[in-house]
Amino acid sequence: MAEDEAVTIGKPPRGQMTLRGVSRGFFVAVFIALCANAVLLAFIYQAYNSVVAAQAYRQKSLSLANELRQETEQLARLVRAYTVTGESRYLLFYYDILAVRKGEKPAPLNFDPSTYWDDVIAGRIKHSIPKEGAKRSVTDLMKSAGYSADELRALSEVLTATEAMNALEQIAFAATQGMYNPETHAFVPDGQPRLDYASKLVHGGEYNGLKAALSRAVNLLVNLTDQRTSSEVALAGNQLKRWIVLSLFSMLATISLVLYASRVVKRQVLVPILRLDAAADSLAEGHYATPCRRGSRTPRRRPGSRRRSGGRWFLRSVRLAHRRPNNRRQHRGASRLLQPLRGTPFLRPY
Repeated sequence: MAEDEAVTIGKPPRGQMTLRGVSRGFFVAVFIALCANAVLLAFIYQAYNSVVAAQAYRQKSLSLANELRQETEQLARLVRAYTVTGESRYLLFYYDILAVRKGEKPAPLNFDPSTYWDDVIAGRIKHSIPKEGAKRSVTDLMKSAGYSADELRALSEVLTATEAMNALEQIAFAATQGMYNPETHAFVPDGQPRLDYASKLVHGGEYNGLKAALSRAVNLLVNLTDQRTSSEVALAGNQLKRWIVLSLFSMLATISLVLYASRVVKRQVLVPILRLDAAADSLAEGHYATPCRRGSRTPRRRPGSRRRSGGRWFLRSVRLAHRRPNNRRQHRGASRLLQPLRGTPFLRPY
């Protein structure tokens, strides 16, 4: 019987949690948590790129709408400058702006709508239209930029208001060149330039009313573009925020897992080692009846089961071997086995 009990020293009790099981479970849990964090980081990166793309698209769309507004103001200034001075260069710039907008001519080289025409009028740069180049109307540009149906309808209103202004501007141009008779309200092949009439016409109530209607149409287009693109940016931002929150929860779960694992390691590994070390000291001093002390918290026993810590189970086998007078050899072997355990970690057997 003693030999059988001595032989079973290397086997763990049935149902006892071993270090191998704890380490495997912890490894699997940490691996799953790290994979989840990696997946969430990938989604966060994708959502961040979506936010950046939405912001860039918003900037581009608003820039295109604001360019249309700036061109509208620029056309009115050119018309009034021409009717006051009679300089033909203002008329040339006016028709080139309309031709580029309609897609009849390519845009000038290094064209920046925000500063180009002001620099040309001020004489800082020389105006020239290339013979070859991409010709795209503002309608095609907005369609390719993904403008909504409401925005395209607002653009149509802008173009309609522009045509109404153009009809009045043609009369002013003709009067400036002497090709319009204000008395008969008819175009003539040759006559006296009437800059006063042309200037009064483009500063009068009718022209200002048409210009106000054009401004309202342009503002409607800009507001629609702003609302659509801002909602797209907000949607992308909310998606990014959602993935960040999920990532924070995943990190908290990982931290909780680490804390729980450290608690399990302390309870299942470190505490038994300290108990076993104290018991080994007692055995080395010859106190073979010294039991392994219980901690403040011990695992509950299931009904019908006998659950022992690794140190208590091992020491019980040693005491059984020592109590039998015929097992002195086993006692000496157990003493030699316990002697190196002083100050060294001892875990449950695998």
